[in-house]
Amino acid sequence: MKKHNPKKTYLIIALFVLAVIALGSWIYIRMNIIAVFDYPTDITIADATQGGGLGIRKGEVHFGMIHPGFESKSGLVAYNYLNETIRVSAYPHTSFTHWMTFTTPSDFLLAPHQKQEINITVNPPGDAKPGKYSGNIVVLFKKV
Repeated sequence: MKKHNPKKTYLIIALFVLAVIALGSWIYIRMNIIAVFDYPTDITIADATQGGGLGIRKGEVHFGMIHPGFESKSGLVAYNYLNETIRVSAYPHTSFTHWMTFTTPSDFLLAPHQKQEINITVNPPGDAKPGKYSGNIVVLFKKV
């Protein structure tokens, strides 16, 4: 006769509970998100012989070309054209996320027919390697 292993039973129950929680969380999040926008972003780190600049385009966030140790600022504007308050959450998904700082709130409530700037500063360290770094700024619009 086979012996019952209580550790294995507890492990199976724990995995089942985690799966149920994960599925429930996913369903809850999906039902409350109104829209997701993914804005391309990039920065070019200059070597000592290159100049610097700044470029901004609608729907994209560009920090231009800067030298290591200097900073560049950019951003975007969130608009709410709905008749209800929504929550806006912005976060970076880039190869240079650790150099980014949101200088205005990146998670906030936005009243109907209002807009709010989301400003970002990038400050690469003095030892940043020259080259182009890219990614996205993800902006979620969620029901309150």
